[in-house]
Amino acid sequence: KTSKFLCARNFFFFPAHSSEMAWCGFCQPGGLMELEEFIDVRNMEHTHEPTKEELKARKHCMQRRAHEAEHKKVMETRASVRREKLEVEAARLEELFHKRKMRERFEAAQRAEEEIVEAEYGEHTRRTERDNADIKILLHFLREHGFHEVNERNVDLHGWRYPLHVAVGEADATVVRLLLEAGAKPNVRSTSGSTPLDKAKKSGDAEIIAILQEAVTKEVQP
Repeated sequence: KTSKFLCARNFFFFPAHSSEMAWCGFCQPGGLMELEEFIDVRNMEHTHEPTKEELKARKHCMQRRAHEAEHKKVMETRASVRREKLEVEAARLEELFHKRKMRERFEAAQRAEEEIVEAEYGEHTRRTERDNADIKILLHFLREHGFHEVNERNVDLHGWRYPLHVAVGEADATVVRLLLEAGAKPNVRSTSGSTPLDKAKKSGDAEIIAILQEAVTKEVQP
């Protein structure tokens, strides 16, 4: 015996050969929509009160749509917040590297001999290109590991950690150096209480140990 069920999304009745809950093709792709055409109750000459099954189907479908809309809204909000934080950090990094370049230009301009100035201008151009590449590397690292700032603490199932801990764990000396140049604090501690230098000493990476040791020494100096 054919029963009629109601799709709450479009308010159509549709036939089904089952007394169980059923869904139309809009709510369940590949569903009963392919079996027979819908019956538009608004165009029927005779209407009837919806059955319990129809009301249950309508309620379930509407709840599902509301949940999907709320989930989409939450995800869009989170994505927007992440983008804004990354944009702020990108602007800060650009300003930081710009100040460093301006300082280098000033120091070069103070040199007396024109040949030395010209030689250093060429080096400055190459350094500018490297700085731009360094910014891209650093932003990619932060984005890949869910950080928005160089001193942000990221919490997961294992506790919290900082970008420097992650870079040391990946044995990436380049990123360690870039993080420190961008203002990362070398003495931050993870959940276990270890600093990036402690972590580097456990791994035995001599290059990273030297970079971090120099940064720690500079930080403790008055």
